[in-house]
Amino acid sequence: MNHERAAELLTEFLQGRVAGVAAEEIAAHLQGCAECAAAAETFRLLKEGAAETVGALDGGGANDPQSQHPTTEEIATFSIVPKRLGESSMLRVRAHIETCGRCAEEVEITRGAAALTSSAVPASVKSAARGSRSPWRGIHTLALAASIGALLLAYPAFRGLVDLPVETENAARLNEETAHLRGEADDLRRSLNRLREEADRSRAWSGAVPLPVLTSRYRGAQSEATVIRVQPGQPFVPIAVLPVLPSGAAAGDSFTFEIRREGGDPVWKLDLTAGRIRDELRASKVVTFLISTATLSAGHYELRLQAGGPTEREPIFVAPFRVTIE
Repeated sequence: MNHERAAELLTEFLQGRVAGVAAEEIAAHLQGCAECAAAAETFRLLKEGAAETVGALDGGGANDPQSQHPTTEEIATFSIVPKRLGESSMLRVRAHIETCGRCAEEVEITRGAAALTSSAVPASVKSAARGSRSPWRGIHTLALAASIGALLLAYPAFRGLVDLPVETENAARLNEETAHLRGEADDLRRSLNRLREEADRSRAWSGAVPLPVLTSRYRGAQSEATVIRVQPGQPFVPIAVLPVLPSGAAAGDSFTFEIRREGGDPVWKLDLTAGRIRDELRASKVVTFLISTATLSAGHYELRLQAGGPTEREPIFVAPFRVTIE
């Protein structure tokens, strides 16, 4: 399943409304797609936050996945008016907070919010609220209840503040990866365009082309550079070589064919295994290459065969040749 289709079905999948092969494909996609995995994690966190808020407003529940933690209502009540919890609940919440850094942090945030709320109540209202029969007492109680309710409703936002930096970092990483992939795609597009241009030149050109066979000068079969003549419009230069591999070379051993301009760096390179080279030799007695004429301008060159490993090793095959443009 491609990314676009998986992203389209992701919400339904996370809500359990996708089954069968589609569900398996989305699950496999999440294993390799950081963007969709981050979206799934965000959905999970939002769902947990909503469940905790609703559970707190309804009095909690045993089916809450966070039931081992105090409910949000218990956190708020413990932070502001702990005596209302009752002795057993207060001891349970206190024991949990001593071992849970996350809940302890929520208690500190709730107490800070309560302190700000308290500082906003006029002193005259506080004084009046101390009287057991004062009409202000009900107002003070209502204000306290409203504060707790506001804290409960703000809990998902608190979760968002905790998780937002992580998601921001993930988004930045995804942007970097996207830019890198876009650069690779641009490079691939340019390479494909070059191949299309070469293919177009090949289709537009026709004519007989000689096939020069290069042999190593170290074998004494060639004393002068072979001359390769390139005709106008010719897209490729065919070159055949007759290499002699070390007798002990295993089929999987790697060898590098490269063409170097005289006194310069390589202008063309190809890696082949010993097994592939021997197959070519058995089939046609030579190994043949097609080199783009865009690579070989007029001048002197050497075709080398280098065993895999350090490039400073002595090549096992060197054949000089010269390219002329007719």
